Amino acid sequence: MTKMIEKMNRTKTHTFHNIIMILMALSVLQVIAILMLEKPWNLIAVLLLVSAVVAVLLLLLKEGDMFMAKHKKLLEEENQLSTLLHSLPDFVCFKDGEGRWLKVNQFGRKLYNLEEIDYVGKTDRDLGKLVPFF
Repeated sequence: MTKMIEKMNRTKTHTFHNIIMILMALSVLQVIAILMLEKPWNLIAVLLLVSAVVAVLLLLLKEGDMFMAKHKKLLEEENQLSTLLHSLPDFVCFKDGEGRWLKVNQFGRKLYNLEEIDYVGKTDRDLGKLVPFF
């Protein structure tokens, strides 16, 4: 779940940065086009362009703030679930549909000697090769 959230965050951040870069590139092209206009029109065009750019940037900042609030909430929920998982006195393990380990609590890591092993994405067979006790 953590990797999925991280992937979503990278995608959102990448998209957010792409939108800003496209906006900046379009602004530069528009300024170049405006400079080619006759004098009275270039002032009006510059004012319109600046207004549009400011409006879009404010919209992007608002969306960025909403994204960060959602991200913070997800991190808090993940932290709560992780705390609950690790406080359980029994073995708890999450696997995907193909039997690859996703998450295991502290008791399970100690039980199967996985404390120093990167178990995420590995199957029982893979872990058996890494940990003789397994």
